[in-house]
This record gives sequence, C-alpha cells and structure tokens, in this order.
Amino acid sequence: RRLVAHAVPIQEQILDLVYADRIAEAEQLLMDQAVPAQDAVLAVLSELDQMGEQAAQQAAFQSTQDYLQARNWMLGLSAAALALGLLVAVLVFRQANQASRVREHLAMHDVLTGLPNRLLLTDRLGQAIAHARREGKKLGAMFVDLDNFKLLNDSLGHAAGDELIRAVAGRIRSGMRAEDTVARVGGDE
Repeated sequence: RRLVAHAVPIQEQILDLVYADRIAEAEQLLMDQAVPAQDAVLAVLSELDQMGEQAAQQAAFQSTQDYLQARNWMLGLSAAALALGLLVAVLVFRQANQASRVREHLAMHDVLTGLPNRLLLTDRLGQAIAHARREGKKLGAMFVDLDNFKLLNDSLGHAAGDELIRAVAGRIRSGMRAEDTVARVGGDE
C-alpha cells in the first residue's frame, strides 16, 4: 500500500506534465522516480507472490500430513472397533452357547441332585432296551422310593429333606458303573 501510495502521485505528476506539454520534465520524472517506484512495486508483488506460493505449499503439505494422520487414526479406530465388535460377538456367542447348554442340562437333569430327570431317563431306558434286544442281553432297572419322606419334610423342614435326597443320590451314584444311569424321577423317587 505504501509503494502504491508513493507511485500513484508520481504517475499523476507525470500525466500533469504531459498535459502541460512539458514532456522533457515528464520523461525525467519518469526515469528518476516512476520507473524505480514501479520496479519496487513489482519486486514487492513478486516477493508477495513467492510468499503466497510458499504458504500454499506449506498449507498443502500440512493438509496432507493432517489427512494422513486423520486417516491413520480412522484406520486404527476402525480396526479397534472391528476387534471390539468381534470380541463382543465371541462373548455373546459363548454366553448364548453356555446359556443353551445350561437350558439343555436343566431340561434333562434334576436341579436338586444333578441326576438325569424323567425325560432323560425315558430316553436312556429306550436306548438301553434297544441295545439289549440287538445284543440278545438282559436289562435291569431298579426303582427306589424313600419311606416316610413326607414325615421327615414336615418335621425337619424341606432343607433337611433336600439334603437327604442329595445324600441318597450320591450314595447310589457312587455304587454304579459309569455306563449305568441313576435318575431322580421326582419327589423322593
């Protein structure tokens, strides 16, 4: 701005001298002041242009660096989100699988003793009968009922009755082979 403010009055003086037909003075003023002033303006404009180009290059470089950094963060966060998603999926799958096994176990086993229940006993008994027929062998089954169990429950309480059922189930199971089935059909049976 200062260079333009310096050059414009000189140009106006030159125009005034040309209009006044004082060409020699106008040429002298042009050579002495106007040309050096314009050269100075052009030099400043050239320097400003170079500074602008450097600033643009620096901004482009910084923008590229920022983009690469943001891209790396995005990739890292995406990978972390994917890994977290996979982990959650595995945990949900395991939990669902475990819950399914628990439901299946509860559907086929007595809650109090952990022994097979009536449903599983019926299935195993059917398989054992079919196997005995195929092999031409005999099959044995025994039914145990605890006498006066209701009296025990009424006098000592259900917790004592439950403890007795667990103890009897454990003793019967300990006397059986691994391939034999001990089941609780219900109540004290």
